[in-house]
Amino acid sequence: MTEECVFCSIAKGKTDADLLHEDEQAVAFADTSPQASVHVLVVPKTHYEAITDVPDDDPLLSHLLTVARDVGSERSPEGFRLVINTGIQADAPHLHVHVLGGPERLSLV
Repeated sequence: MTEECVFCSIAKGKTDADLLHEDEQAVAFADTSPQASVHVLVVPKTHYEAITDVPDDDPLLSHLLTVARDVGSERSPEGFRLVINTGIQADAPHLHVHVLGGPERLSLV
């Protein structure tokens, strides 16, 4: 039996997180190692390791971007950046969207 990933555990309510949004498809919560003054993760409740694993006919990606847009607009009304890493670039093996904002300049890295 493999160990459940931390994002699945948060999405199922088994691990505490500062939830900013929850619905049937996704959760959003503050990143515990923020890279900006506003750093929120939007995570699907269904486990996909990467964006490339989501079937073409699944509306999940649209939903994740809508949640990220809404959280970003609320938390950083002056502007924000959305980042999705995949493959070796990913910092965790579960699809998630970073919402980065705040008054400081955000790098592209």
